[in-house]
This record gives sequence, structure tokens and C-alpha cells, in this order.
Amino acid sequence: MKKWLFTLIPSLGYSVSVILFNDSPFTLNAQILSADGQELTTVQIAPRHQLKWQDSDQNVQSFTETPFTVIWYCKDGQEYGVNSQIATGAYVPAQSSQGRRYCRPDKKKES
Repeated sequence: MKKWLFTLIPSLGYSVSVILFNDSPFTLNAQILSADGQELTTVQIAPRHQLKWQDSDQNVQSFTETPFTVIWYCKDGQEYGVNSQIATGAYVPAQSSQGRRYCRPDKKKES
């Protein structure tokens, strides 16, 4: 019984995270999916900015399944690229994704 309790205690503070870095010249949306394909969140990241996403450790009964998939989208909804097999704590730059890695520039308003 002591061994079972010992293995439970370290997991009480467990949470998962990824650091998303938009190293592109475009504003991108990053959708994070768990290993079972469940959408965890979608966040918008400005060019040359990064964001750390962390899953809540409040519900210790269910943990997010890793590895993650990050799908980057342009503002118009077109897919920019995909990073797969992302481990918890990983640094995920948009330019390292697989895909076209390009967004159509916004049309400038004529005065």
C-alpha cells in the first residue's frame, strides 16, 4: 500500500505545457490537439511573439494525452503548417511546421 501512495504523490502537481513561437511575419492562430485528437485550445499569436500554454493541473483525475499536435492557421482560416509529435515542455516555432508556411497578405485599404 505504501508503494501505491508513493507513486500517486508526484502526480498531484503534474501539468503539461508547450511554448508556441510565431517566428513568421504573419498573425497566426495555433490550435493545440491532444494525442487522441481532442482540441485543447486555440490561441492567436502576433508575429515574432511567443506564448506558453499550460494545461490546468486542477483536475488530477484526467491528464492531457501527449504527444501534442499544433496546427497553425492564417487569419483567413487557411492552414499555415502542422507540428506533430510535440512533447510536453517543447518549444514549437511556426516556421518549423510542415506545410505551405505562407499566408496571403491583408489587402491594404485604399484612401
